[in-house]
Amino acid sequence: MLPMYLSHANVARITQQYLNASRVAQEVGKPFMMFETNSAACGGFPGISDAFAAALWGLDYGLMMAYSNFTGALFHVGGQNVYYNVSARFTLLLQLRILTPPSPLAIYSCVSTHLVVRC
Repeated sequence: MLPMYLSHANVARITQQYLNASRVAQEVGKPFMMFETNSAACGGFPGISDAFAAALWGLDYGLMMAYSNFTGALFHVGGQNVYYNVSARFTLLLQLRILTPPSPLAIYSCVSTHLVVRC
């Protein structure tokens, strides 16, 4: 399953289905949002949603949505026990003034995407 997150073709396929709708929204001056999205449903997949690959995928996905005329995207972070929830871990890192994630692979896609992509 991990190779799926490393392919730009898969990101392009996801956004391609919305190109007509985003064009129409842009023509009439309305926002076009992607609601509740992330690397996987129902809390993510261990080893994927909490891995560096998810950060790369999130950046690629966010930039592709911006290129496809999305106004913005809401990356879902779920509850406290999901693999892509960064709030509890990120808050703890900030409070402890730790500048690195808890493990080398624990780079979180929704944080990196938010910091880089501003649709």
